[in-house]
Amino acid sequence: MKILNLKPEPIEVFDFLNAGRRPNQFYVDQLPVYLAEVDRLPDDLDAIVVTADLQGREEFPDRQQSDQLRLLGEVLPEMLRPTLAGLGFSPGANVSAILAGDFYTYPDLRGRGGNGDVTEVWHAFADEYVWVTGVAGNHDTFGESKRMSGARSHVKFLDEDRVELSGLKIAGLSGVIGNPKKNFRRTQDEFLAAVEKLLSSETDILVMHDGPNAPGGCKGIQEVREIVEFTRPRLVVRGHSHWPTPFVELANGVQVLNVDATVVILKAGLSEATSVLTRGTMMADKLTITGYSTALFSTWYYVDELSLLFDCGDGVASGLLQKARKIKHVFISHADRDHLGGLVQFSQLNARQQYSSMRTGMMDESICAGWNAIKN
Repeated sequence: MKILNLKPEPIEVFDFLNAGRRPNQFYVDQLPVYLAEVDRLPDDLDAIVVTADLQGREEFPDRQQSDQLRLLGEVLPEMLRPTLAGLGFSPGANVSAILAGDFYTYPDLRGRGGNGDVTEVWHAFADEYVWVTGVAGNHDTFGESKRMSGARSHVKFLDEDRVELSGLKIAGLSGVIGNPKKNFRRTQDEFLAAVEKLLSSETDILVMHDGPNAPGGCKGIQEVREIVEFTRPRLVVRGHSHWPTPFVELANGVQVLNVDATVVILKAGLSEATSVLTRGTMMADKLTITGYSTALFSTWYYVDELSLLFDCGDGVASGLLQKARKIKHVFISHADRDHLGGLVQFSQLNARQQYSSMRTGMMDESICAGWNAIKN
């Protein structure tokens, strides 16, 4: 599952009450809802709702006492019904949820922080969606239990755990780095060791409360970023720290979705490039396109079903691993270093006669149209 694009503007914004920095200074804040298209979802899913850090309370004008208000996470599944319907999902649609922690705030909104029971938040999501998984934040508790528990088989709480749901291999680590005597905290060594252990197996989605940092002022843990760049989970979901953008793709193609005080709805979408290539070159509903592009550094795109590689920038062999041996044709768009830098390693890896001279020149018109769509 790979995110193709995230719409730059929210498709919905919900008002809620947020605590101020001093008592009796709570105010109306807004929770943005974004739409992201992925290349594919499991066949039994229509959408995935991803969120974290809903540290607020519902807003009802006819209620005067703030301690009567439910946690924002308790009412969010109900609030999202019209949004999902507007995207074409009926009340019976197969929608799941991934929760990345921190769903508590004081009942009277007297200040930020504080630990409290978020069991009802998980129950609200479980009542609405076909499965729910996720982790705890450092402000979350679950009554007398140290973990979210209960008899609901479609609810999977993760803390140094792995689960497979709808064919997705999901790993999760709760909490943050800190004093282990406090709620959902580990020493740095324990935290990093837990991440490494979780990612020692193939992982589609890694769910964390705190997680990797990223370029562009995106706060997080540098050591976790180094681990995920090496182990390459397909998607990291995290919260805890506000980022200027909810979606970042790291240099090696690992995607990070930060849903701090944010909701992202993942739905399957056919990219423009995939659509053009499908119409132009083969009778198929979809193509699987894997690629990487950073101007001046490296560009390459691989079409699995056609065994085609467009351009051959640095890292293509390590990015595709065994799939690199399936490539039958390589098309080079132009002779800039960032489009050619991986040719030597690629040729050495395959060591086949047909790769000794790469074919360049004009591409078939339909392939060229698809390539232009990918680049743009």
